[in-house]
Amino acid sequence: MLVLPKRHVTNVLTDLFGAAIVAQVNSMALLPSESVIEGFDVASAATSFAHVDAMFRIAGEVAGFAVVDPGFKQKYLPCIDQVSDPCLMGFVTGFGRRAVRRPLSAGEVTQYVTLIKSQPTTTLGVKVFIWALLQSPSFLYRIETGGGPAADHENVYMLTSHEIATRLSFLLTGSGPDDPLLAAAENDSLLNDQVLAAHA
Repeated sequence: MLVLPKRHVTNVLTDLFGAAIVAQVNSMALLPSESVIEGFDVASAATSFAHVDAMFRIAGEVAGFAVVDPGFKQKYLPCIDQVSDPCLMGFVTGFGRRAVRRPLSAGEVTQYVTLIKSQPTTTLGVKVFIWALLQSPSFLYRIETGGGPAADHENVYMLTSHEIATRLSFLLTGSGPDDPLLAAAENDSLLNDQVLAAHA
């Protein structure tokens, strides 16, 4: 489990919300920079109070800008004016998948939809959801729990398709997987060496 370094956080937020929104987030300056050794970022398995505090502030700012941004609403929540459970579930499922780099579980979707509906307005509910999601371990960390032990290597565990997609994407682009890469992870085709090479 590795903390997303500042550069990756910036890139992921830009992919999710757009450069114009991220440029307005003053709290980005508070996020500690990662160590660099011989030109390479050094990811950490531990976080600090400064990092947690910065992400709390960043998430709040981003969420506040996103809910009033027409481009964000058109991309992720075009049905906000006729809000319904299917609308909210579609938003939480689609946006959540991109943000945490894997499909949300049914329980997570239910929890987040309930959170949105518990707020006085849908706009505030969406803001609180984004704020919460951007502080979740699944967003802040690259979590690798593995898909089980390798058949031919003792004490070696295989990565899941989504963990492979995440590793590949951050290595090559410095950001999270895009929709085609996530789709390849979801149908497990990334476990095929030729498919993996084609995405690389």
